[in-house]
Amino acid sequence: MRYWFKILMRVIKRDKLHSLLVILGLAVGFASAIIVFLFARDQFTYEKFNLKYERTYRYGVGMTIGGVSNRQISSNAAVGPLLKENLTGIESYARFAPVDEILVKIGENSYNESDFLWADNDILSIFTVSFLAGDPKIALQEPYSIVLTRSLALKYFGSTDIVNKEIMTENAGIVRVTAVIEDYPANSHLSFTALISLRTLEATGFIRSDPAPSDLGSGMFLGLYLLFRENYSPRMFYDEFHNYYDKHLKHLDMMQYEPIIEPIGDILLNSMIQPDLAATNRRFLYAICSIGIFIMLLACINYINLATARSAGRAREIGLKKVIGAGIRQLRMQFLYESVFFSVAALFLSFVFIEIVLTFTSLNRIVGADLKLDLAGEPSLFFISLLFAIFIGMISGFYPAIYLAALSPLKVFRSDARKEGTGIYLRNILVVLQFMISIGAITLTLLMNSQIDFLRRHNLGFDQENVAVIRTQDEHLISRLPVLKNEISKHHFIQSAALSSTTPGFRFTGWAFEWESSSGKMETHAFRQLIAEPDYFRTLGISFSSGRNFLSETHADNREVVVNQSLVDEMGWDDPIGKICRYGEVVGVAENFNYSSLHGEILPLYILNQPEYATMINIRIKSEHAEQAVKFLKDTWKKFAGNTPLNLSFLDERFNAFYRQDEQQKKMIQIFSLVCILISIIGFLGLTSYTMLQKTKEVAIRKIHGAQVVNIMYMLYKRVIFIVALSCLIAFPLTWIIFRSWQNHYAYRIEIGILHFIVSFMIIMLLGLLISGYHTLRIAVINPVKIMRFE
Repeated sequence: MRYWFKILMRVIKRDKLHSLLVILGLAVGFASAIIVFLFARDQFTYEKFNLKYERTYRYGVGMTIGGVSNRQISSNAAVGPLLKENLTGIESYARFAPVDEILVKIGENSYNESDFLWADNDILSIFTVSFLAGDPKIALQEPYSIVLTRSLALKYFGSTDIVNKEIMTENAGIVRVTAVIEDYPANSHLSFTALISLRTLEATGFIRSDPAPSDLGSGMFLGLYLLFRENYSPRMFYDEFHNYYDKHLKHLDMMQYEPIIEPIGDILLNSMIQPDLAATNRRFLYAICSIGIFIMLLACINYINLATARSAGRAREIGLKKVIGAGIRQLRMQFLYESVFFSVAALFLSFVFIEIVLTFTSLNRIVGADLKLDLAGEPSLFFISLLFAIFIGMISGFYPAIYLAALSPLKVFRSDARKEGTGIYLRNILVVLQFMISIGAITLTLLMNSQIDFLRRHNLGFDQENVAVIRTQDEHLISRLPVLKNEISKHHFIQSAALSSTTPGFRFTGWAFEWESSSGKMETHAFRQLIAEPDYFRTLGISFSSGRNFLSETHADNREVVVNQSLVDEMGWDDPIGKICRYGEVVGVAENFNYSSLHGEILPLYILNQPEYATMINIRIKSEHAEQAVKFLKDTWKKFAGNTPLNLSFLDERFNAFYRQDEQQKKMIQIFSLVCILISIIGFLGLTSYTMLQKTKEVAIRKIHGAQVVNIMYMLYKRVIFIVALSCLIAFPLTWIIFRSWQNHYAYRIEIGILHFIVSFMIIMLLGLLISGYHTLRIAVINPVKIMRFE
């Protein structure tokens, strides 16, 4: 062992640059593979930190309305209490609902929060929560109670010892802190920074505290979790539920209500309630795992190439050792020992890279996880990584150990021995594969950038630029919103303003009731709803395809309805004007506008003129006075609402949130491309230097026979050109297939053009020529006398 170590140190000392390149390239590969392993483990252990996860199920609802079936995760507030009362296997239940955006006031400071939940107290016992202060048995038992996470408690008060402190909120009034808990783990679908007692909604009359069976099919806005008793199965649940349904609900059911339950561990990747979202999550996971595999493959290819090239250059060393008595076994052990040493050294360097990446970069935020490398707490991870590094080292050292160690001294000292022992065909294949992966990564990056840029430039059917939205949940302020809107509209910085219940970029709810069909019969359908006044269409720049806008005069029993073109198409109306529904008569058809993500088609929407139910003001600001207009809105709100914080946002910012996961995937592919290019550069730089050294004598002979520098450069460069061209021929069809698969979850897609492939070809060709350029030029201009004098 000591003997081999001394030889290894001599090898490193004699060839420092290539030794560093070998270790560095493999270290990047190991770091990528381990980070991907950490992410995959995080995804596959989703929700499994909960001690009761095997007995905890999420409840969903399947419905069929107007012949259209859909599934949703929300249910009525009555479902949990009724199931616990009537089904024998339900140990407890917990309901929750997002608070949406909420304004919080602590002293003179105001905060706009978006991660608060309304929740039952049993959510703290069904899910595993670590308490820092407070009693978990009663923390959310009383109305107007709030539980804060550690990070939020420190943000508000600078301490976690804050039980009984009071907080002013826009939605729930003054709430009292009853507990502080540790920040909830990232590998959970429950993302929250605070929990407000659901009893608060009962106290305000928003939900009923006396559930009835008839409630199951209406007012569905709450998520529900059921904790099963031991040995209670989903099949038993469905049997009991259907017995209860037949007895109490079947005769009332107009929507074919069907319960769906799923283990919380299946929510991320195998959800039955949200299969499209689960499929998207699986694609994201598979994409990242594929990235890790490809980067590791690149690193291994790079390592094997450099290892075999280095070994081939040592053919005469092998011959000399054999002449003085070295045996085949001894030489093979030497090569394997060297290869394993480099691999293990790369592993330890990769641990440093991982710590730097996870600590000082935004990778965790990009992938939406909290990845950590804890080798001390997880010795199994260290030992598995070490075994993998040893395996890679032995595989990489296999060629020189088996082939070169078996060369006879007579063959070694022949003038063409090194040429025969280079394994050039194997290395050419590996280099093609290396460039193929890099080209694919670059092309995917260009295509994904084009797709996401296309979404941002796509005509949404309305003008989202320079539109501010003021929202409030305060009932007193809601009743006075028309006054505020009129005051804002008069200012010279404001182009127009209009009240609405929601607006593009925010959540739209749906309702089911009867509509007149194309044949004149009344049929039940569920469509999205928007409440807006006549100025809304002008403010957002929405056009009408037929009919008219609402009349300016409004009253409580207004009987006018505007629908979008998608609803007309859904109903099959030839002449929509005059068709009736529960709310009155259709008077106009608005052109389709994308009020939600471009991942899906525009859904049917009806619009009512009932401004008394509006909770927001849409404000079109004159673009040349945007900054002054925002200041005016803040000052006007302060006069209007006093100390109530202003909830102000812009539509373009809201729409950007729809594509957060797409941006994550794009950034991951960009990182993938950069790492692939880095490894390719490291490998190709080292390999080119060896290859060019082997061409030195050939170049000298050609120059003696009159070859010019240009001819020499072409001779040396044509191999690079051939390799890049062949790599592109293989990579481009595969990239096209992968991108098409990724693109399928968009309703609006770009056409794949040849320009993306040309640009990626030019990038990788330029890189290949630049990488090999230094060695190529140095050999092309060398004096042949300096070479041949030693032959």
